[in-house]
Amino acid sequence: MLAEPTVDMSWKVADIQYLPTHRCVWCDAPGVPTPEGRWYSPWLVLGPGTCALDTWGDHLAYVRFACERDCHPRGSLRVAKLGDAILPLAFAWPEEARSFGLPADQMNADRLRQAVQFLAQHADPLYTAKEDPLAHAVYALSAGILSPEATLRIIRQTNSLPIHAFSKNGGSHHVRGR
Repeated sequence: MLAEPTVDMSWKVADIQYLPTHRCVWCDAPGVPTPEGRWYSPWLVLGPGTCALDTWGDHLAYVRFACERDCHPRGSLRVAKLGDAILPLAFAWPEEARSFGLPADQMNADRLRQAVQFLAQHADPLYTAKEDPLAHAVYALSAGILSPEATLRIIRQTNSLPIHAFSKNGGSHHVRGR
């Protein structure tokens, strides 16, 4: 058996994208958020030890795009995710995994691990450190994807802005450093 049967040699640094400015790799359509305003749908862990992918589940996500044609099966693209950096991820079919003597979930977990390592080595560290839900919400508002009310709801949920620092007339209070 090969030492690394699951390496995806087709990854290039140019394939790395960043939420929320990601675009469809086939038609260049912009990403669209979920109804809750998130730019990705996370992998759902069914229970501890259910699947080999569960170990890396925090780094597996699905993103959607406003494609005019059917670019992605089931309307979403599977990606490896590290913070706000994403990389398209192809999973092995059971037949391919069996040819290497592995269960499909184990082979796919290994592919996901390798994709996360690729992101850690090649993606912009400013984007891999964490997610920025505030930036996601403001971007969606400016793109006309989220309403001002939905954006404000997200801001309040993240506690990212000192809402009390804004006056009722829309201006902000500036405090000078001492």
